[in-house]
Amino acid sequence: MKSEVKNYGATKYLFIGRKKYNLSTAIFVVSYFVYLVCAIFSQTEFETAYDATIINIFQMLAIFLVVVKFFADENLNVKNLILWILILLLSLIVSYKTTNVTIVIPIAAYILCGSNVNDKIVIKTSFIAITVMIFITVFSSVVGIIPFNYTVQTGGRLRYALGFAYTTFLANYFFHAVLMWLFLKRRCPTLFESLVILLINFLIYYLTDTRAVFYETIVLVAVCWIFKGVKHLDRNKLRFLFLIAFIGCAAIALYLQIFYDPSVMWMKKLNSLLTSRLHFGHKAFVECGVSLFGQKITWVTFGQTGEYFYVDSSYMNLAVNYGVVLLGILIIGFTMLMNKYIKANKLYCCIALAFLALHSITDPQLFSIICNPFLVLLGGFIPLSPKPKTKRAKASPELPVNKITQ
Repeated sequence: MKSEVKNYGATKYLFIGRKKYNLSTAIFVVSYFVYLVCAIFSQTEFETAYDATIINIFQMLAIFLVVVKFFADENLNVKNLILWILILLLSLIVSYKTTNVTIVIPIAAYILCGSNVNDKIVIKTSFIAITVMIFITVFSSVVGIIPFNYTVQTGGRLRYALGFAYTTFLANYFFHAVLMWLFLKRRCPTLFESLVILLINFLIYYLTDTRAVFYETIVLVAVCWIFKGVKHLDRNKLRFLFLIAFIGCAAIALYLQIFYDPSVMWMKKLNSLLTSRLHFGHKAFVECGVSLFGQKITWVTFGQTGEYFYVDSSYMNLAVNYGVVLLGILIIGFTMLMNKYIKANKLYCCIALAFLALHSITDPQLFSIICNPFLVLLGGFIPLSPKPKTKRAKASPELPVNKITQ
């Protein structure tokens, strides 16, 4: 099939057969997809069962491609380059302080270089990558291509990881995939779709015993149906609740962990319900403290030598590990992103983001580009390159206007 690159004005297009693609966007999509597949690969039993050299090479090529994409953009100038350098400098400082270069730098690169890529394209690319890798990993585990691994809980209950490095990974991937699906569809799931989501959710819970996302997924589907069925809601209150979602969830999470006191009965019971998350968050705050740009912390998770020590809450994890500057930037960025979809009256986009904020109280995926592609959408607020021209969107459910949802 013939392919060629042509210029139309200042924009380059890639022609494959009769189909036309924006060259800059095409480079980004290929790079982002390859990077995500390789990153998810590293969190599966493929990493230990087979030589990962070729995967590491592809991951480096993906990063190289996204850099090429940045310099290929049409309006690169001195002003934009200086801003790019300043953002990269902050990323390098956080990387140096935390020694997490392979985490921070790729996130910064895709945020910057995704600044002129349509939001649906970003989320769709991530959704395809994560669902493909879920299927490949689970299938490979079941048929014996990679180990069918599991852990034994106290009491003898088996928790199956289904090919992933840890038992909670599959459940968290699935939950974020549902958020991406909801963001892309921008409507309430049909009865059939809801039943499929809930069935898969139950099967994953039964096999992995991952409780938090099991209940969150049920509540998410229920909330969608409530919004579909309830016609009279206060527009201003609803928009305010969406707008403060990330600020409020961060405040709640940090307060509960900073001021955790096991002598207070309700805190003790809540800590038990959250499987000691408050205890470990409080311990990290007391023993490690917080800094502006982060610090190196050696986490000890299940299966590693030493006493278990890990902070699951995204907000506290970011505060103690990556610093309050990065935490503040992310909370502001996600609040701006929420406000963007509030103004656009995209109800189900707001619901997806609100559940991301809620989920981040107990789980650490807010700063994970693998699970959370909404990170990349923060680049839309960085004026590095022209924003994509999009066709007029089809009518979609809106936030309540004059107290009527639809």
